[in-house]
Amino acid sequence: MKVDNQSVIVEPTSSDIGRSSSRRFYLVRTMYYYNFRLIYVILNCIALVAGVIFFGAAVALTIYKETILVVMKWRIYVSSLSSLYVVAFLLMTLSTAGLCFVHRGPRKMALHAGCTLLMAAVMISIPFLQTSAQAKVILDAESSMLSFIQPKVDPSTVDIWDHFHETFKCCGVHGYLDWCRKEQVASKNITSGENILDSYTCQLPETCCKESRIEPTAPNKFKYTICTESPTPWNTHRSGCLPSIKTEIYYFGKVYRIISFTTAVILLLQTIASTLLFTYM
Repeated sequence: MKVDNQSVIVEPTSSDIGRSSSRRFYLVRTMYYYNFRLIYVILNCIALVAGVIFFGAAVALTIYKETILVVMKWRIYVSSLSSLYVVAFLLMTLSTAGLCFVHRGPRKMALHAGCTLLMAAVMISIPFLQTSAQAKVILDAESSMLSFIQPKVDPSTVDIWDHFHETFKCCGVHGYLDWCRKEQVASKNITSGENILDSYTCQLPETCCKESRIEPTAPNKFKYTICTESPTPWNTHRSGCLPSIKTEIYYFGKVYRIISFTTAVILLLQTIASTLLFTYM
């Protein structure tokens, strides 16, 4: 009902009601479209950040290659590094394409929805593959670490072992005896500290020694003479580095799985947002 210029009440016609309903429907549809588009843009930005995180992890794995290969076999290292770079590239490409397609036609939105759904399936499967690889790494960590000590230490890995010893306050793989070798004694004129059948020759890194055993040799210079020459459980770090390394592997694997599942959820939400935008375009 409305009033004309002559103050005469005029009933609205069916066409007026239809136009009013169409206008209201259009406004609601436009509001939903812009809301979904905003959500879609935010989700693409989050996916882009996830891609940058995966790329950063791949770069870190590349930089610390020598350290990681002390614990991890070459084949697993290459497969892990390749998967990180591929996932980072796909995530950054999809999110960038999504931000570009937001103003394009519905066909491209439908294509992007299909690609994000496929990528979400890949991200869901990655944690299961990572769990299997992690179990393999933990199983092979002991033999891999021992191979860098026996029969003698490669000079290129000395700094890596020093890093392990200083970070985890440990020594060797199982303990300081990993740095000792049994040698046959040719003569029986041996000291009381040696075994009758054979003796131990130890070459411990100075980082295996406890700080309480530091001895000054010159101003502002120190040397672990007691520990490196005569190691005992009391002047060295008693525990080996293997338990701490396994704990670190488990921790980083857990973080990787959480990020992967979260990224998969984001991609599924992207698929839904892309489908809704395709509907409202």
